Amino acid sequence: MKRNYLKKTCLAGLTVVLLSTLTACALSDTSNEISEPAKRVIEAMMTAPNEELFNPDCITNIGLEAEFSPEDSDKSAEAWDEMEGNWEKEVGDCFAEGKLDEFLTEGPGTLWLGNAYVSDTEVSVGEMTLQEKSENTEQVLVNLQNGGETEEVLVTFQYDNDSLITSVIFEEQS
Repeated sequence: MKRNYLKKTCLAGLTVVLLSTLTACALSDTSNEISEPAKRVIEAMMTAPNEELFNPDCITNIGLEAEFSPEDSDKSAEAWDEMEGNWEKEVGDCFAEGKLDEFLTEGPGTLWLGNAYVSDTEVSVGEMTLQEKSENTEQVLVNLQNGGETEEVLVTFQYDNDSLITSVIFEEQS
């Protein structure tokens, strides 16, 4: 009886060790690399000019002295719809439902593209380095060439349980 108990205990212990080792190996393989969705989104939002992903007709003047006709409104809405469709084709499959729209309207989606347009500069992605990765978060340090100057930006991606992006946050590094 004691012998069967010892065999079962050893077998259970060996199984736990084996599963732990396999799980650790699987996690370490993925945690060493920047995910494909993160790479695609970084390239899309930080490579300018890109007339497909940033349409200056979307820019509207606001303020006390601004005049905005119904025709201007229609033109802006049409340009936005076209641009949003291009984003959907480019990286839409990387985002959770409704989160691409948030990324474009409330997040950093077109920030770099818009700034490049306004300042008439080129922006390109250099080296990307994974800083941290967990089950639902990924941080990537991006070296940008922005109008001849090099900048570092830390981009944080948050994911849902289906590995789809729920938010993109960035902060410039000093």
